[in-house]
Amino acid sequence: ADFLGTPTINQLTGTIRGDGVLLDGSDITIPLSMDENLQEGLAVILAIRAESIIARPETPDFQASVIERYSFGKDELIRFYVGCEQEMRGYVPSETDIQEGEDLPIALQKKGVFLFNAESGARYA
Repeated sequence: ADFLGTPTINQLTGTIRGDGVLLDGSDITIPLSMDENLQEGLAVILAIRAESIIARPETPDFQASVIERYSFGKDELIRFYVGCEQEMRGYVPSETDIQEGEDLPIALQKKGVFLFNAESGARYA
């Protein structure tokens, strides 16, 4: 699945586990609200827009390790690792106090999160 835009959409690889996606190379399962009943162990790509990231929510979906941050006026773009191998980018308000090397709780908005079959590229609802 290819997308247009800057920054490029985050694409995480994993497999279906219960009601979420177990990310490759980690023990992190990102919970999803899925309309379809997908086969356990199915290889998928979880595509997440940078603006769909919520830093320090009351109820986090997973932890990330901050690599670096870039200022873009009222917003900042942070780069972080999820698990040990997969990198993501997300926007946070510039007044958010986030330090490089910090472990950061993250949640995802439903809007801007997409799930694809890793082999066929078919999108799931």
